[in-house]
Amino acid sequence: MKKFIFRLQRFLEILQKRLEQKKIELTFVQTQLNKKENEIDNHRHYIHGCESDFQKSMMSGIIKGEEMLIWRNFIDFQYHKDEILVQEKFNIENTLERVKTEYLEIDRNIKMLEKLKEKQKNEYDDATAKIENGYMDEVATRRFFKKDEDIGGA
Repeated sequence: MKKFIFRLQRFLEILQKRLEQKKIELTFVQTQLNKKENEIDNHRHYIHGCESDFQKSMMSGIIKGEEMLIWRNFIDFQYHKDEILVQEKFNIENTLERVKTEYLEIDRNIKMLEKLKEKQKNEYDDATAKIENGYMDEVATRRFFKKDEDIGGA
C-alpha cells in the first residue's frame, strides 16, 4: 500500500514557520514596549526633578523673572515630550495587539490543519485496515475451500 501523504503538509510547514516568525516579532515588539515604558518612567522622574529644582530656586529667590520664563518653557517642553513618548507607547501597544492577533490566527489555522491531517490519517488507516482485512478474509476463504477440496476429493 501507498504511504499516507497529507496534501497540505507543505502549507502546514509554511504556517509553522510563519508562527515562529510571529513569535519572534511578538517578543521584539514586547521588548520595545518595555523599553518605551522605562523611558517614560525615567522621563517623568526627570520632569519631577526639574520641577523640584525650579521650586527650590524660586523659594530661595535665586531665579530672576527672565530665568523663570525659561524654566517654565523648559518644563512645558518636557511635558510635551512626555506626551510624544506616551503616543509612541500607544502606537507600540497597537502594533503588539495586531501581532498578537496575527499570531493567534496563524496558530488557529495550524491547529485546524493538524486536526484535518489527523482525521485524514485515521480515515487512511481505516481504509488500509479494511483492505488488509479483505485480503486476509480472501486468503482464509481460499484455504477453507482448498481444505474442503482435499477432504472431499480423496
